[in-house]
Amino acid sequence: MKRGSAPLVNATSPIAPSYFLSDAVITETHPDGSPGIEVTASRIEQNNAGTILLNTVRARYFQMPGKEWALSADKGSLPADSRVLQLQGSVYLHPVNQAIATGLRTEALALDTEKQVAYSVHTPATFQFGSNTMHATSFRADLKNDKLLAHTVTGTLKPDAR
Repeated sequence: MKRGSAPLVNATSPIAPSYFLSDAVITETHPDGSPGIEVTASRIEQNNAGTILLNTVRARYFQMPGKEWALSADKGSLPADSRVLQLQGSVYLHPVNQAIATGLRTEALALDTEKQVAYSVHTPATFQFGSNTMHATSFRADLKNDKLLAHTVTGTLKPDAR
């Protein structure tokens, strides 16, 4: 560029800024105003595409009174205009206030808050039911109806163990 010449103009739109929150909580409510899902993260960022990115995720998923699930993961994302929360890294999902220790561990999980299902995302899972442990290559958990569909399951169930 020669001295004194006009600056070059970029014809593309300027990039919109990303937004982030530290140690934040996002709460989505049901139509009646009751809590639906409460997500806490050490960092929550919304990128230019509208996707919400989460670090050190903790969540409480309230389906209905008396039916609550807790989950944790290293990170997560929620694409723009989606009801499917994607979680990665040391994911743990379990019902709250169960008499018997119950839950599942995996490296990646998707939680569809509209359909009320959690399912594996190309990673195996480990299920705990009291002192019983089962392993599966994939799963789909219907959180509303307390039903679990697991594929290629290995493990041993102890008849009287809790």
